[in-house]
Amino acid sequence: MQTQNLSVDVITVDGGAATGKSTQRGKIAARLGFHELNSGAFYRAIGIIATRRGIALTDAEKLVAVTVNLDLTFKADSIFLKGKDETAMILSDDA
Repeated sequence: MQTQNLSVDVITVDGGAATGKSTQRGKIAARLGFHELNSGAFYRAIGIIATRRGIALTDAEKLVAVTVNLDLTFKADSIFLKGKDETAMILSDDA
């Protein structure tokens, strides 16, 4: 059986709110030819799934399990959890 290499170069920038992370990430990714990853959205998705499952955000072992099994897809400007568009929920101020 032949496997497909799904490896891509990715850049992410972490930091405080409204500090220009997305702008800088975009510039760096364009210059290097990398894909961008909104790490804040990634962290929020983990938190949303954990909360929906009743997992405490302080339970590191269970959060790792959520992360390993996370069905998360970034496509264009949309974010999908288990195939469902959850962009608004993940990017909301309430997430």
